Amino acid sequence: MEREYAILYNTIEESRITDEETRKLRELRSAVEQLHAQAEGLKIAYPNRYAEIDPHQRTLQDLLVRLTELARYLFSKKYF
Repeated sequence: MEREYAILYNTIEESRITDEETRKLRELRSAVEQLHAQAEGLKIAYPNRYAEIDPHQRTLQDLLVRLTELARYLFSKKYF
């Protein structure tokens, strides 16, 4: 997911945006949101594994924030 984000970011920075990249951004954001929600459920279901799950969930949250910022950047360029 981090790699896909980096690819999308570079594509946007180079202004090589197509409808395909916009679709990929939406799909990636949706997938990260779903994984974040699943991690939250796992923390509730397995409280003894909280320390193992939490760092990964924080990574997903950081990626979600960056994807949201990337979507805003695309919107400002009138691509989204």
